[in-house]
Amino acid sequence: MMEACRLFLLLAFVLTASAVSLERQKRQVGLEGPRNEVGEELPPPISVDPPVDPPVEEKEDTDTEEEVRPVEELEEVVPGGLSEGEITSLVSAHNKLRDAKSLQELTWSKPIEVNAKMLVDCDVEWPGPPPTYTNFGTFKSDVADLVAGWGKEDIDLTKSALETGCRPSAYGGFNCNHNTNLMQPHIRRIACAAKECDGGDRQLVCVYVDYEDMYWYGRRRR
Repeated sequence: MMEACRLFLLLAFVLTASAVSLERQKRQVGLEGPRNEVGEELPPPISVDPPVDPPVEEKEDTDTEEEVRPVEELEEVVPGGLSEGEITSLVSAHNKLRDAKSLQELTWSKPIEVNAKMLVDCDVEWPGPPPTYTNFGTFKSDVADLVAGWGKEDIDLTKSALETGCRPSAYGGFNCNHNTNLMQPHIRRIACAAKECDGGDRQLVCVYVDYEDMYWYGRRRR
């Protein structure tokens, strides 16, 4: 009986020593978890995955770049614009007045026509580029009659200079009327444009220039 008790006590001592040794080993290798104030080991912390941002949906690019067209293609239809017949009448009416003074005839310029279409406006008389001369007027049907009326204005600017209706070249003085502009001896090219305005009138702008390479591709002003 005494022998059995000794064996039991010896086994208990061995188990207790093993547990203490295991605890020491855990502390040495860092396997022991955190403990509370009374020495009890705390459970391991709960692992929480970091939040994941939702995927960003790529929006389809619906913006399209505006097509840049050559200036020669700015042939948009403007209400009240000039017909081919009216263009012919305009050139003929101008050259009839110039022929009477033995001045060189004018020829139509498509590039300058683009500029004239940019300038024509029912409310504002936008002048052409500095080297050009510009005439303005209104008509209802026969544009040739309008030009014929321009030819009746007195060439003497001390008597008949206009405050509106014409713009001289920036290099040709400060005064003008329709007749002095279209009778400039050095001009060689002409182009005009028209636009329908309130009341049934049509606004006309004519640009005259001596060298076509002086033509200015300006921005549309309306």
